[in-house]
Amino acid sequence: MIFGRSFESYFSELMPDLRETLSERLASLPHPRETHAATFNRNATLEKLAERLADEIAVDRERF
Repeated sequence: MIFGRSFESYFSELMPDLRETLSERLASLPHPRETHAATFNRNATLEKLAERLADEIAVDRERF
């Protein structure tokens, strides 16, 4: 909360564009050179983020 208002209320207009940008940048991240536990967790986290962004972008496009 910022001055009694939620983060979303302040930045809701910016979020659709930011999600698009983040999705594009996420797709261009380099792949790790080696596979080990840390890269497995990284890859799983990035995949979940990509899925969430895709879902939210679809909602944004229906809304606007």
